[in-house]
Amino acid sequence: MLSQMMVSEGWSEERFKRTYEHFLTTQKYPNWTVADWFSFDIEVHPYAWYLEQIHVNGASVNASIECYKLPDEKICFRYVDGQTLPFPRKMVRDKEWVG
Repeated sequence: MLSQMMVSEGWSEERFKRTYEHFLTTQKYPNWTVADWFSFDIEVHPYAWYLEQIHVNGASVNASIECYKLPDEKICFRYVDGQTLPFPRKMVRDKEWVG
């Protein structure tokens, strides 16, 4: 069932590897179900949110915000909180993508 869902959604080998690694590091229970694979949720924000954070908090907020490049090439933003998404990421202040 899980593999059928991935094929129907067009997952690449890279996406699978990233998601698998993320799942292994965040899954708390040994008896997981397919629903657990898709249930992890972290809120991310668009560029407009990022600009609002700069406006409200000043440029120093860049030290606390990371951005991710999603599979569809969209860029999203979030505050650093110790959780890492299975996508290429970088701190806003950095030039290079990690992952």
